[in-house]
Amino acid sequence: MLITLLISTGIIFMYNGQVEPSYITCATGVIIEFISSIFFYLYNRTVASMGNYHDKLVLSQNISIALKVVDSIENSEKKDDLKAMTVRELLKEINSYLLSENSERNQRNTKIKGKHYK
Repeated sequence: MLITLLISTGIIFMYNGQVEPSYITCATGVIIEFISSIFFYLYNRTVASMGNYHDKLVLSQNISIALKVVDSIENSEKKDDLKAMTVRELLKEINSYLLSENSERNQRNTKIKGKHYK
C-alpha cells in the first residue's frame, strides 16, 4: 500500500514536471529489488527449516518401522528381547546423530548469516 502510494506520487510529480522520469524508475527498481531480496532470504530460511524437519520426520519414521517389525514377531520371549535390543541400539546412536545434526545446522545458519565458524 505504502509503496503504491509512493510510486503514484512520483508519477504525479513526473507528469507535473517536478521530477525526472529516470528518478522514479530508479527509485521503483531499488524498492522492488529490496523487497525481492527479503523474499529470497525468507525463502532460504524456510527451505532450511523444512529440510531439518524432514530429517527428523524420517528418523522418527525409521524408529516406528523398527518397532513395528519387532512387534510383528509372534514368539513373545524373542519379541521382548528383540524390542529391548532394538531400543538399546536406537538410543545408542541417537545422541551422536542429533549432536552432529545440530552442529551441521549451526554451520548452515552461520553460513547464511555470512559468518563461518567451526
